[in-house]
Amino acid sequence: MNSRFEGRSSSGSSGVSIALGLATVVLAAGALWFARDMSMLAAIFPRTISVLLLIFGCGLVVQAMRGRERVSPQAPGHWGRQLALVVIVLAWSLALKWLGFLGSSVLACMLLMGIAHFHAWSARRVVVYLVTLLLIIAGFYGLFAGLLNVPLPRGRFWS
Repeated sequence: MNSRFEGRSSSGSSGVSIALGLATVVLAAGALWFARDMSMLAAIFPRTISVLLLIFGCGLVVQAMRGRERVSPQAPGHWGRQLALVVIVLAWSLALKWLGFLGSSVLACMLLMGIAHFHAWSARRVVVYLVTLLLIIAGFYGLFAGLLNVPLPRGRFWS
């Protein structure tokens, strides 16, 4: 491949980016439409995310149309990891009812950490990952349950 064309998008990936950007804009517009009937406090999160999706979706379309899209090389991996990601996220959403937010999130994140990690494991790495994972989950729990007053599932096993 000629070095002056490396990293540039092909017309196929440009079309996919335009379609993805337009789908994102439509999704964001739909979320804004449905958020209009919510109370002011309840609509903060969906409206914020929708505006961000609109901005990034439009940016993706403009970037693809200008031909400035960069295609990064594929990371090493296997379709089994991608399938495992979908299965774990689906299992997490179904486990919320029984394990609650905290239990199912810790379990799902540990499984995701296991399938996403490509390098050798060490005791230090495991400890750092677990502490980081617990801090992130605790942060989200504190944000939604404490600050935003969103009722998160407690789980049937803990009730």
